[in-house]
Amino acid sequence: MTLVLLVIHRESWPVLLRNKNRQLIPVFLRVCMSLPYAFQSYVICVQCEGEQFEFFVGNEVGKEWYDLGSVDHRAEMGFIRDWMIREGDLVVECGCHHGYTTILLSRWVGVSGRVIAFDARPDNAAIALTNVALNSISNTEVHALAVGSHTGRLRIADASNARVVCGKVAGSFEVPVVRLDEFLAGRIPDVVKIDVEGYEFEVLRGLQSTLVEKETCLAVEVHGVALSEYQTTLHDLLALLDLKDYLFWLGVGAQANEGITDFHFGFPEDFDFSRFYIFAIPKHEAARRGIYRMSGETEGC
Repeated sequence: MTLVLLVIHRESWPVLLRNKNRQLIPVFLRVCMSLPYAFQSYVICVQCEGEQFEFFVGNEVGKEWYDLGSVDHRAEMGFIRDWMIREGDLVVECGCHHGYTTILLSRWVGVSGRVIAFDARPDNAAIALTNVALNSISNTEVHALAVGSHTGRLRIADASNARVVCGKVAGSFEVPVVRLDEFLAGRIPDVVKIDVEGYEFEVLRGLQSTLVEKETCLAVEVHGVALSEYQTTLHDLLALLDLKDYLFWLGVGAQANEGITDFHFGFPEDFDFSRFYIFAIPKHEAARRGIYRMSGETEGC
């Protein structure tokens, strides 16, 4: 089924053959050949946050997470679209999975913008690249790399969310990791989106030379309960972010496994820190855009 799909969508190959994507070709082909015969990959038409696009569902996780059978609403992406991203922006996405949110970001930056997406699992990155090609997207590059505080190698769990593990955990395997300050080589992204299952402190440590410029908007999914696995705390994370120079909002759900149902300006009382989003806009950039508060938001401390 997958090989037939690739013949039909011949536009996949020009995208794959671009210099920055060539390292994924062997992975791409291995994934295509090794997908379980029990699962028949397929393409769906998705509507999400005002955008419509085709999406390649390559495995059972993709089916569970993305084939929702209805119009998909993602409040965190709506916030990024309405308050953070602009046409022509350079956006970095850490933890792109199968490229679902990558497609949205690529639409919103327009042809003059650029999206650089990372996922630690080679199969995830290959599926994401398939979705980039499927939608004839030319402003996006996908890298099969983990992102952290150093350049080298680390281990991730053999799970679709590519969670970083400490030590040789059964089933885990090594992947290359890059430090964003080095990878970007002086380029200052306008927006950085991070969803790395508790490893966000290490990603931000590797971005300190960039963040000191106070030019970058941040959208960080914080997995509070997972931070301790990497010998860090929420206090460490907030100190590293140094939010005094930003206007920031917290996005929370009614339960830890739900999407955002409410936004708070600052930290509210009795806040559940188990899982939430931080959206931060540098104050000078917010003032330049005329952003001071959102209508209908809940005020915190």
